[in-house]
Amino acid sequence: MSRRPDPQFVTFDMYGTLTDFPVGAAAEKTIEAISSPGQRDVFRRRFAAYQLDESMGDWRPYDELIARAFERACRSAGIPFRPADPAAVFDQIPTWGPHPDVPGPLARLAARHPLVILSNASDLHASRNAALLGAPLHAVYTAEQARA
Repeated sequence: MSRRPDPQFVTFDMYGTLTDFPVGAAAEKTIEAISSPGQRDVFRRRFAAYQLDESMGDWRPYDELIARAFERACRSAGIPFRPADPAAVFDQIPTWGPHPDVPGPLARLAARHPLVILSNASDLHASRNAALLGAPLHAVYTAEQARA
């Protein structure tokens, strides 16, 4: 039986896969005091859909994507849009760490294989969140770098 060669690199998406990414919950919390439960339910669903919709066009910085999705979700749910709200959500992203079961196994894997992050993130956030993963990374490639 022949042995399969070791992979040259092991690649991962980071947000949601390795790193907890509660962007929807963070967004919903910013509108809690100015909305009803029904409005928040509409906002939650629409914000998720609008984030995907906003990501389908040409590349743009993630803070702009969040702001546009946030504003659209507020308008469709009848919630006043406050421009500082999406910025507050965006500013939280670099503080979000890995899921609890990630650092140990990821560090063991990194001891055997070079790890690469392929992320649809901004450079600033990706580097900060990657540093919280608890494993050495060979490279972190972002949507910002690719402009895609």
